[in-house]
Amino acid sequence: MFLKWMNQTWNVNIVGIPYRGGGPIAQALLAGELQVAKMGLGNFLGLLGTGKIKPLAVAAARRSTLLPEIPTLAEAGIDYPPFGWWGLAAPHGAPRPIVERLNSEFVKLYREAKFVDYLEKQAVLPAPGTPEEFARFLERDRQNAEYLIRIANQPREDYKAQQ
Repeated sequence: MFLKWMNQTWNVNIVGIPYRGGGPIAQALLAGELQVAKMGLGNFLGLLGTGKIKPLAVAAARRSTLLPEIPTLAEAGIDYPPFGWWGLAAPHGAPRPIVERLNSEFVKLYREAKFVDYLEKQAVLPAPGTPEEFARFLERDRQNAEYLIRIANQPREDYKAQQ
């Protein structure tokens, strides 16, 4: 979706090469087979100190503590919807006290300094919140996904960027 978005938005024709995960992508990047790659930051952590790759931006709401000098996509002027998240869900109609208890324990864990430190070392930015905040996030995420799907299914000449 990111590649389709780039090609549509920037009116370019970058060719995508499918790989089976971050390891093969990192190898291809190091071998000079790729000029640019998009993959989770955690896949490249071992290469960052080698000087053989150059991170351009992180796809997150805020800068990574692992690479504080590297801008977010938004800071780099790339208006791509955020992606990649984890969440906790319960069946529809779950009793409110159970939902609140699960959320309370989840938020408590994601605010423990030791766990937050572990997550940040894995390039994961915790963002605990309320069930209502998560529901609003899911609504925005669905709208972003619908936008990207529309782009992916339209010929370039029919595409008009959102203002």
